[in-house]
Amino acid sequence: MENHGHGSYIAGFVLAVVLTAIPFYLVFTHSLSPVNTMYVIAVTAVLQILVHLRFFLHLNFTTTPRENLLAVDADLGRRRSVEQVVRRHGALARGANAAA
Repeated sequence: MENHGHGSYIAGFVLAVVLTAIPFYLVFTHSLSPVNTMYVIAVTAVLQILVHLRFFLHLNFTTTPRENLLAVDADLGRRRSVEQVVRRHGALARGANAAA
């Protein structure tokens, strides 16, 4: 397992605070039109999710999809073996290919 120092958590915390403060500021000051404010809120929400995945859950976006699938499955608190997760993922992929 990789050793993630405090720097990773601090960087994630700072980014999370900034990505939270931006929408609050825009809503509070009415700097943009309501439609544009909603767009900014949506974009910062997606960025916030990516920050949490990278800096707090330590999902590396360059790893294989199988590793990320297993990490997300474990983070959701499911108690499955690796084989069950891979079998389910394979069945879902085959079902999607059959539907196409």
